[in-house]
Parts: sequence; C-alpha cells; structure tokens
Amino acid sequence: MLVIIMKAEVIVIGAGMAGLAAGKWLQDNDYDVIILEARDRVGGRVYTDHSLGIPIDLGASWIHGIKDNPITDLANQINAKRIETDYDEMISFDYDGSSIDDKTVEEYEDWHEELLESAAEEGNIPMSEAFETVLAEEDDLDETDRRFLTYLNRTIEITAAGSFDELSASELDSDEEFDGPDVLFPNGYSEIPEYLAQNLNIQFNQVVKKIVYQNDQVIIETSRGQFTCEAAIITLPLGVLKKGDIVFSPPLPKKKMAALQRLKTGTLNKVVLKFEKAFWPKDPDYIGYVPAEHEHHQEYLNYYHYSNKPVLIDFLGGHHARNMENQSESEVKKLAEQPLKKIFSKFSPATEMIRSKWNSDKFACGTYVILPPGSSLADIAELSKTVGNLYFAGEATHDEYPGTVHGAYLSGVRAAQELDEEWDEE
Repeated sequence: MLVIIMKAEVIVIGAGMAGLAAGKWLQDNDYDVIILEARDRVGGRVYTDHSLGIPIDLGASWIHGIKDNPITDLANQINAKRIETDYDEMISFDYDGSSIDDKTVEEYEDWHEELLESAAEEGNIPMSEAFETVLAEEDDLDETDRRFLTYLNRTIEITAAGSFDELSASELDSDEEFDGPDVLFPNGYSEIPEYLAQNLNIQFNQVVKKIVYQNDQVIIETSRGQFTCEAAIITLPLGVLKKGDIVFSPPLPKKKMAALQRLKTGTLNKVVLKFEKAFWPKDPDYIGYVPAEHEHHQEYLNYYHYSNKPVLIDFLGGHHARNMENQSESEVKKLAEQPLKKIFSKFSPATEMIRSKWNSDKFACGTYVILPPGSSLADIAELSKTVGNLYFAGEATHDEYPGTVHGAYLSGVRAAQELDEEWDEE
C-alpha cells in the first residue's frame, strides 16, 4: 500500500457534529486542520435518507429544547425550516385496537412518573429491579395496569436508547436540558453538519487503525495512509472506542479505560413506513399503541403531520432495537404494521420501508451513551479529559448534555478551546 504522509497542526478524527464543531472553531481561529472521516459523508449519526423521495432522518431528529441551544443558532444562520413537536398531541389505542381517552392516558402517565421517581431512590441499580421493587408496594394491580406501565416503560427505553435492565435507576435523569419545545427538520437534520463542513479539509474513507501519541507529535495510521500532527482531537463514538479495534500507543490511562468500560452505548432504531395514501388522521404528532405482551412496536411519529406525505416512523429502543436489526425486511415490516392493522379499518400495507441499524453500523456501534448500573456522569467527565496531546470530544464526553446533538457540538468546541488555551500557555 502506498503510504501518503499528510501533515497538519491539528487532526480531528471524525466528521460528526463534534468533529465538525472542533474543526470549524480551530480553522476560524487560524489553525491548520485536517478532519479524517471513515464514511463517505459528514454528519456521523446525523443522517438524512432520501431513498423514499422525501428527507427522513434515520439518526438524530430533533433539537431538544430550542432556547439557548447552539443548534438553534446554527439553524437560524441557514434559515433551516423547523416544525415544533407536541408530545401531548397523541392519539392512543389499546392492544385490541380500541381507542384510549386522553384522561386515562394522563392518569397513567402521572402514576408512572411517581413510580419512576420512587425507583430512582432505590440507588444505582438496574431500573428493571428498582421499578419492580416499587411496583411491589402497589395494591390491586391488574393486567391492564401492567400492560400500560410496560408501554410507558418502553417509551422511556426509546428516549433513553436502553432497556430497563441496562439503565441505572438513580442516573436516568441526571443530565441537563435546554428549555423550550423540541423541533424537527422537515428538510433533514443533515443541513446542519453540511453547513458546518463548508470549506473544511475533510479526508473521507479514512478508517483509523492506530494512534501513536508522544511529546509534540501524533501519528495516525488509517486504511489509506499516514497522517502526522502536533495534536489530535478524538471524536470517535463511544461504541467504536469500546470495540477496541483502534490501537492507542501508549495505551490510554487506566482511569479513562475504566470509565469507558463502565459506560455503554444504547440503541434507538427507526422503521419508516411509506404508504400509497394515509389511512390515519393528519393532526396528531404521535400514534400510541399499548401492546399485548408479545408485541414490541408501539410508538409512531406521524410524519404525515410534518411532511404531508403518507409516512409513519416506528421507534424501537434497547433490546428490541438491537433484535430488530437481525430480523428480515419482511418480518420487520409485518411486526411494524401489526398494530396499525388493528387500529385502522382502512389499513393498507406499506409500499416502501427503510430502517436504521445503528448497532451493527461499524462506524457507530449504537446510537448514544447510556448510564448503566454502576456508572455515573463522572465517567463521562473522565472520558472528556485530555491525555498528552490527545483531546476528546463527542456526545459521550459531555457530562451536562450526553446523548444529544447539542452535547456533541458543545464538546467539539470545548476540546478545540482547551487545545487553544494550552498552546497559548506554551
């Protein structure tokens, strides 16, 4: 193989939101920067698919909390279209297809919130264990209560990208949030990373194999050549770091490796169904379905509401999301459509389907960080610490906003500024 040596002051590994944020900040401050990206595109886990004829975000979808959010500022700079999501605008159905009134849903949601708060007090143990402990104290639980609580648990699993046995009870709500509503990008979230990537030196299809860091030099070996720099910013996803295919020489410190092992990457996947015409109402933002015990598909984003196209997006989290990746296209379609058949008398099968497979994506190995039993935000803080002339960024390194696009972006800016401050002191 021809080894091509390219040099820069700083090399950023990864052209996701963190890497692009770091690269842009450094370039804007007159640094010579190269970004190495394993894929043939920017954005990482922000990915807009166009194969159905409309923009569909298979990765990140929302700006979560628009007030003071840096992603809002970026969206404003390019006048990106946004539409607000109202999670209360949902129509709900039981497993037999019968309608569930809003008052019943609200009562169960209030009860569920109380149970979660009590479960959090059980400590840094699996949420599954903590929730069952709290539930054991409840009187007169019937089968309907159980099903509804399981349904609400799974909505948490979708948001958290982890099943209850993978999530720490005490750490589930330990992160911070921006105020304001959540908004979607009807033209696709990829507008944001593509905007950030303008005029940056991004080398695509560069799969990093080894990172040698010493004194004032970093040597990065990729699938296509060798790069050298004075310092590097590592924005690799947590799942990729945990996999261990990338060799660090010398090895990363034991404290950082221990934190890396305690943390886990969750999985959130989507099944996107496009129909010949809509057989469901346009108004609600969501369609909820309280499943029977054996069913796993239960929450649909009504994309008809946002795009005027007959599309529903089905969400799966944790074990269910990972299991789905191993199922055939026909099986996934059948299971995703099963509740819709029960709910809507005018149902007709989807004409097209796409789905995400983030866990088996070798450049992602999951969607975003979760805090398993025994871990804490301190592990995320440890992951962010500089090692010699290596700086670390990514959503899994931001201990205020982990698991978010804005957390990834802010971590990239932070890493770039840390590097700048250290170089100023030298």
